[in-house]
Amino acid sequence: MFCSPPTPNDVPVGETYIITGGTRGVGFGLARELLRRGQNVFLCGRSAGSVEKAISRLEEEIVGGENAGGGVGGGCVGGVPCDVSNPDEVRKLWDAAVARFGRVDVFVNNAGILPYVPLLPPPAAEKSIDDEAEDRIDHDEQISRCVDVNVKGAIYCCRVAAAGMRRQPKSSKTRPCRIYLMEGLGSRGDIRDSDMMVYGLTKYAGAYLANAVEKELACRAKRPSTSSLDEPAVCLGRLSPGIVTTDMLMGSFVNKSPEEVAQKKRILNILADSEGTVTPWLADQLIAGNLTIRWLTPAGILGRFAKSLFLPSRDLFTDNADGAVSTL
Repeated sequence: MFCSPPTPNDVPVGETYIITGGTRGVGFGLARELLRRGQNVFLCGRSAGSVEKAISRLEEEIVGGENAGGGVGGGCVGGVPCDVSNPDEVRKLWDAAVARFGRVDVFVNNAGILPYVPLLPPPAAEKSIDDEAEDRIDHDEQISRCVDVNVKGAIYCCRVAAAGMRRQPKSSKTRPCRIYLMEGLGSRGDIRDSDMMVYGLTKYAGAYLANAVEKELACRAKRPSTSSLDEPAVCLGRLSPGIVTTDMLMGSFVNKSPEEVAQKKRILNILADSEGTVTPWLADQLIAGNLTIRWLTPAGILGRFAKSLFLPSRDLFTDNADGAVSTL
């Protein structure tokens, strides 16, 4: 387990968050912004190296360095490697977080993968050298892995988090414990690029899972407790970060023609935002305890397209632009 060094008053003052997939992209940005606001974060990634690197960077930026976010002060951070598609590893993640901080108040299901796999390969006449190299990749394995992480992983994390939160004593804070599921393309049944079919399917399944978990938690809350503990309430929340220019999104440019890439960039420069723009607001919403957190609403999408007719266009994809991709 990797942890920030103990402080003279090493007692958590904020809430404690588990963030899966917290070593890069939106997950890392959430960890950073929560720490800046005095919350405690326990993150995970697929490898020990990625976790150690992420925590070292957070310690430099927040815990041990200048609090550039202007919050109430740096919280404490820890983490372990975890493959969320393995239920035993998810349980170990929970146990490690409790061992570090004593309890967990919020669990953010952020881990996910996005394979760009169409239903059918392109016709042979349209294949380029890059296409033929891609053919050597086992698409069946990519599909299976996406379902394992995005669907099974979310189920395992919800089960472990809900059970663990109900076992622990109530917090001195009045708010309930929260489990958040991350929304994305496909959560509402929307269909865009055919090569995002598998990812969209998993997000659609995630929307069903959110409704089912929410209903079960509400039913459990009405039942008399058989435990001697005063069990805390547990709520289900939904978190939608919008379109964020992370390296996962950049994969959508692979094997696309220059014309297709240019068209994608035109749309993304209207609708997308950098991780550094989105995550401070998301962190504030999480701390406030809001259960429906959506950065980019349907009305917001219409507004952005309308503004794009009159305002200068942005460029999120130039070197050193605000939309620079995370390389962690």
